[in-house]
Amino acid sequence: MSNDDLRELSALPLLRWLWRQLTSMRTALILLMLLGVAAIPGSLIPQRTQNPMKVREYLAAHPGLGAFLDRLKMFDVYGSPWFSAIYILLFISLIGCVLPRTMDHARALRKAPPLTPRNLERMEGFAAIDSGNLDLAEAWLCKNRFRIRRDENSISAEKGYMRESGNLLFHLSLILILIGVAIGSLYGYKGEAILNVGERFINTPTSYDTLSFGKLQKESSLQPFIITATKFVAKYDPATNAPQDYSLTVDTAPEVGSSSKSVLIKVNKPLGYGATKIYLQANGYSPVVTVKNSAGDIVFQGPVIFLPQDGNLTSTGAIKIADMKPQIGMVGSFVP
Repeated sequence: MSNDDLRELSALPLLRWLWRQLTSMRTALILLMLLGVAAIPGSLIPQRTQNPMKVREYLAAHPGLGAFLDRLKMFDVYGSPWFSAIYILLFISLIGCVLPRTMDHARALRKAPPLTPRNLERMEGFAAIDSGNLDLAEAWLCKNRFRIRRDENSISAEKGYMRESGNLLFHLSLILILIGVAIGSLYGYKGEAILNVGERFINTPTSYDTLSFGKLQKESSLQPFIITATKFVAKYDPATNAPQDYSLTVDTAPEVGSSSKSVLIKVNKPLGYGATKIYLQANGYSPVVTVKNSAGDIVFQGPVIFLPQDGNLTSTGAIKIADMKPQIGMVGSFVP
């Protein structure tokens, strides 16, 4: 369609033409490629939703470039308007492309095969047999899973619908995944907290180490619950040192003062409170540290969380003692 033709179109035909272009398979493939390219900065540049400290360090180290990237929303790629525009256009394109094809395919599945043509000579390949052998032909076609339509002196049969069914099922599954991601980004939230065995966690924003909400979520929408870690067991393969099983036993209650119950949490077996799922994500060590002053008095004693740095759980941690004069801070390494 030329530019002159587009100028002559009224609003409704122009919108119809734009809709056909958007819902074409070519446009969907282009948008899918653009989505993959647009996601690359999110893996190369630190993101505020994942590591805000890295973002602050980057801005401090590169003030000019950092400010420019910040205006382009490069530190919040997956929530930026341009990434959302590609995502939404791809979503609309897939729906407009797949749903009409799915409905047409469903109608075709319910239809009988077309009538046998009167003039077989016009077809590229055909075979004619005596009408007395139609029963044998029908039996062979049924055995080979053809859809059959038998008339008085002919049989028409067809097959191959499973190929289109599989193609549509794949694209419908992709649409469902996109819907799930969209709902999760709007109404979901994700938080992480490190908990020592024996400590209690109350589901409030201040209890999390990191916490991010969806666009339509608020702090007041957090599901109330309390969990206390009572026992953690990790099993490893002695030969390869590969982990075999992690299990965490917790006492859980819906609110302070209510009765609690013991629950076992595993890697693929989360604890559920309404729509909230509590997963066991990782584990590490919290060495018990004792610090004494020059007089021999204990000024600090207790477990200190050390963060694993490799597969052998070699860990590093910081010990801060604010009550001493002068205040003391130490960085240590723990080798299991």
